[in-house]
Amino acid sequence: LKARSFLLIGTPLALAGLLTFHPEGDGRIYDGVRDHVTAWLVVHIGLAVGAVLMAIALHQLVRGLPGRAASLTRALLAPFVVAFLAWEGFTGIQTGLLTHEANGLPAGPERETAAVNIQDHFTNPIIGDPSVMSMIANGAWITAVVAAGIAFRRAGVGTAPTVLLCMATLFTAHSVILGSIGLACFAGAALIVELRRHRAPAADVSPRQEPRLA
Repeated sequence: LKARSFLLIGTPLALAGLLTFHPEGDGRIYDGVRDHVTAWLVVHIGLAVGAVLMAIALHQLVRGLPGRAASLTRALLAPFVVAFLAWEGFTGIQTGLLTHEANGLPAGPERETAAVNIQDHFTNPIIGDPSVMSMIANGAWITAVVAAGIAFRRAGVGTAPTVLLCMATLFTAHSVILGSIGLACFAGAALIVELRRHRAPAADVSPRQEPRLA
């Protein structure tokens, strides 16, 4: 129970804390990252690992829930992970590495050319930000957590987990404020579900009926 609770609650809270270190900046991506390369790489490597853990956490959260909504959640987790890792590796980690290399170039036309190339890299319409790949990753996460909320609602858990899981869609913002709020909401929903699962009498759960968690 402790290991499961740590995964379901600790993972989103740890990831929310990590997001608070995300460098923020206006204008070109190089200008916003060049003085914060280490923080940028740490956050984006952490997001790549965290996305996998969040997918596992969501899978565990809906474990045992019957119905189409829960099945949809489980089905979307693999596409979410694949798309997110491809997108994060390209726009997050690789952008940080390219910025690090550009910082080592002489100031002037050579570095300016590198900055322009980094901007083109980051905004690639297929796998950049925003892009087709980001839409797939974010769309899969949004649909998965909303479907999970519906599944818990139908299982009789109540309104709170459903609302919190719907708010967990804010994780797709990947920003210091909205992203962290979304992750905290996921943790809150997981806490409620885990408490009710722990308190529910065994007789309330039958393989032939929907689990009653409250």
